[in-house]
Amino acid sequence: MIKFYKLKRKDIKPGEFVYSGNKHNEPVKLQLFTYDSEEFEEKSDYVFDGKFYDDNEKKVYWLNIHGIHNVELIKKIANEVGINNLNLQDIINTNERPKIEESENYIFITAKSLTGNESIDYEQISFVLGKNFIISFQEKIDDTFDHIRLRIRENLGLLRKRKSDYLLFMFLDAIIDNYYTVIDKIVNDINIIEQKVLSTNKDNLLIDIEAIKKELQLIKNKVQPLKDTVHKLNNMDNPLIDSANKAYFTDIKDSSLNLMDYIDYTKNSLDGITNIYLSSLSNKMNDTMKLLAVISTIFIPLTFIAGLYGMNFEYMPELKEPMAYPIILVLMFLISVTMIIYFKFKKFL
Repeated sequence: MIKFYKLKRKDIKPGEFVYSGNKHNEPVKLQLFTYDSEEFEEKSDYVFDGKFYDDNEKKVYWLNIHGIHNVELIKKIANEVGINNLNLQDIINTNERPKIEESENYIFITAKSLTGNESIDYEQISFVLGKNFIISFQEKIDDTFDHIRLRIRENLGLLRKRKSDYLLFMFLDAIIDNYYTVIDKIVNDINIIEQKVLSTNKDNLLIDIEAIKKELQLIKNKVQPLKDTVHKLNNMDNPLIDSANKAYFTDIKDSSLNLMDYIDYTKNSLDGITNIYLSSLSNKMNDTMKLLAVISTIFIPLTFIAGLYGMNFEYMPELKEPMAYPIILVLMFLISVTMIIYFKFKKFL
């Protein structure tokens, strides 16, 4: 069971910032990309020592931070950029609901990224979009944005020809793609369960189905605010969003809507499989009850005969006949065979 922890404001002293995520011992890693259409520079082990960008609007600066557990470092970066205290608390509070907020000099976005190789894992990623820079705050090192780094290094596509808001589009698009990848994996698991439902009636299949339903509901709870964030970003009239890139944000808005439809469709498929599974169990129970009813019906006349001749009356003429016993056995056998043939003919067996 997944537990959610919410820091209570009354437990935090004024001016205090507390990291709420999983504990990490590894140091925070910073990576700085500086690029334009002609050239780029990458600093893999960047050491923050103040302002990492300048006012050269031809260049775009991307500072990626792996690890937000070093609160003092995050505070230094936030103070340098001018991130307000409320947004700073949102960055280090990993249970924050995805949202978007406009400030005077930047746009702040926090979202939930989803990965699922062996098990589904959530990661909070926050973005601060400035005039010619963007900062991404990630909880841990992963490959979510590796293809974006490759595009910068190899100058692929439009990325190095566009401003920082296009880079934000690439980030959000990568997060939404991760959701599609994970749900595709869930759909494959559902197909396997469906085949099992149609071929067997194992009791633990219902447990597997309910577990997937719970996973889908959790995913939907993360996607819904992300969809709202993307929708608000698409409708935002802010100079930090280039009008030439509006179409790309409309595209990820449509992708988020399609993602919600995909989740709902998958949940409905699970409901259908559940109904099939319960129906198969009910049919199996009905077949069992039918078999027991047939057996009971066959034994009713046999029991009657056995009970009749088991009575202790002195003047029962059949008891004096030498062939009475074998005749009764043959009669009981014929009755049984006749009833079995009749039930076969009526397709009760």
